[in-house]
Amino acid sequence: MEKSLALAAVALMMSGCSFLFVGGPSSGWEDTQDLDRLRSIAAVRPCTTSKVPPITDGVLGAIYGGVALTMFFNPDAFEPADPPMTRGEELFAVGFLAAMGAPTIWSALSGNKKVNECRALRDKLTEALRRER
Repeated sequence: MEKSLALAAVALMMSGCSFLFVGGPSSGWEDTQDLDRLRSIAAVRPCTTSKVPPITDGVLGAIYGGVALTMFFNPDAFEPADPPMTRGEELFAVGFLAAMGAPTIWSALSGNKKVNECRALRDKLTEALRRER
């Protein structure tokens, strides 16, 4: 059981939460002024308004990037290692952390864009409903 939880936690840290849990609105909503069409777009594909997944991705990406930069510019920052890491091992760790951080940051940016579009659709639909009354 503990191994399964650990693997699930590692999988969430390796993959972007935003790629998994954030959905944007269907395309075409930006140009639509018709209230029924906006309702249809919102109903057919519900989207995410929470910024928790993109923020989580951003924080994890910043941690990966910060540790990678620290290891690159100050190799002794995480010493003492027993036995001490060679410079090649340190550079491998930097590359690994950068490889983990880049998709996580991309996921954060992508998720933030989707959430912003969803919120804009919601605001547009709310405004259209107010005008109809």
